[in-house]
Amino acid sequence: MGKYAYLLVLILIAPAVWAQDIVSARSGLVHHVEGDATLGGKPVEFSNSRFPIAGVDQVLAVEKGFVEVLLTPGAFLRLDAGSSFRLLSNQLDDTKLEILSGTALVELDELLKGNRITVQVGAVQTALVKNGLYYFDAEAGRLKVFEGKAQAAGDGLPLDVTKGRTVLFEPVMKAEKFKTKNAKDELFFWSQERATRLALANISASRSIRTSSIRSSYWAWDPWLGMFTFMPRSGNLGSPFGIYWYNPATVWVVFQPRNAGIDMSASAGGSGNSWGGLQSGRSAAAPSASADSGMVRSTPAVSAPVSAPAAAAAPAAAPASRGR
Repeated sequence: MGKYAYLLVLILIAPAVWAQDIVSARSGLVHHVEGDATLGGKPVEFSNSRFPIAGVDQVLAVEKGFVEVLLTPGAFLRLDAGSSFRLLSNQLDDTKLEILSGTALVELDELLKGNRITVQVGAVQTALVKNGLYYFDAEAGRLKVFEGKAQAAGDGLPLDVTKGRTVLFEPVMKAEKFKTKNAKDELFFWSQERATRLALANISASRSIRTSSIRSSYWAWDPWLGMFTFMPRSGNLGSPFGIYWYNPATVWVVFQPRNAGIDMSASAGGSGNSWGGLQSGRSAAAPSASADSGMVRSTPAVSAPVSAPAAAAAPAAAPASRGR
């Protein structure tokens, strides 16, 4: 059994705990680091459930390994060794970032109405228009669109760049075709692995939430895997990596394993084919915002059922967080 299949079985048979909903107040929270990275010249560290948030004009540099940063809900920025970026604006309705060196991949699974994401490389600013997968190379001054649609604006007229097209950010930009299968590198495959892991956390978090009423997409904390995941308002939302995002109203389509060696139906109070609302007496730690430090702190999550209005109302100032 593959490692992700094994994790999925554990998620399906594990007791459910409350997945506290946390809504980002701004973009730029460092969610996951594999290797070494610095933020504002200081090493990025995760300790005592505290997670750094990139501030405007702060530079995050990856010395080795990979880094994942949460932008607007449903948008992930991933960088590899030798890459760096800074936020020009961290507002959800106007997120702007500049890739200073190396390569970066933006996975955009949902762009909420009113939100904007712009990526700058050199003098060229690229607006991400549709859900998709966008690869930026700061050294070459190039954009590759694996999925989606972007609009690059330099000295001349804006240029639309669509799926399977690449463009060099030169004085005169011209979109050309490229073979997506041949353009996948270590950053691409690491991003794909991260997407798969986040999808497992999404299933776990979705079945833990006691309400199906979601007012807007957000980042949800999953205590089982110890990470945040994307929670879409409309379930069954696909990503460019071929995974799907669910929410409490749609996660029932992911069935419990019939042959996991455990009969779930009796304890769940339902059939063995759907979620049965398993509960746990334990609580788990979920991050919440600390406005003074710009970090996320750990606070107890709720493990008992709550009313639908209380569950839907996320903390107004809470940014989202980190994964392992």
